[in-house]
Amino acid sequence: FVVQGDGGKSVFYHRIGIDPQEIPHITLPFHLYILKHKQELDSKSTAIHAKMVTPDSVTICQHPSGMISSLDPARTILLYSALDAVCIDQIDPASFDQAIVVDSTWSQARSITFHDQNIRKFRTVTIRPRISHFWRFQNTDRSYMATIEAIYFLYRDFITNRLQLEEQNGEKMPDQASDSSNTTTTTTAIAAGNDGYDGRYDDLMFYY
Repeated sequence: FVVQGDGGKSVFYHRIGIDPQEIPHITLPFHLYILKHKQELDSKSTAIHAKMVTPDSVTICQHPSGMISSLDPARTILLYSALDAVCIDQIDPASFDQAIVVDSTWSQARSITFHDQNIRKFRTVTIRPRISHFWRFQNTDRSYMATIEAIYFLYRDFITNRLQLEEQNGEKMPDQASDSSNTTTTTTAIAAGNDGYDGRYDDLMFYY
């Protein structure tokens, strides 16, 4: 897969010991831009998992990125737990069609979102608190998630909210993108609840 930066493209290869035919491929309902801090090592990144299972729905950029700067703030959300962030399941699902996630340490993410004016122009959203299952030690409490966990719950909370609104209104809302992931596939749902979620994005956690 390709990481796009202002200085050019970098191509990364991943070898795994399973049949490529067993690797799931899904399509997300809105495009995801993963903004990587320049010091974030690819060997430590879990965000790359998203690119591998949904290559057409994910773009990885290195910060600073002209591609991110060119996105329309009126149609783009930034997943970040800012003080003014609104929970993703509390906003109109039709009000955006692309999202940005910062892939970095928490201190690096704070630096990017505070100092970069091109990032601060986007409205911030958050997800509901959960306990992280990340195996790498972090000097934080267990609600601080790995990037792929945050991405998974971003889409899970989004679709749960949309499905509930559709049930209330008695009509289907239009997709921001062609979403072919409307059935449960190969991965067992984690933290499953009684919220109506049908498992369609569980394969985001395939490598996790």
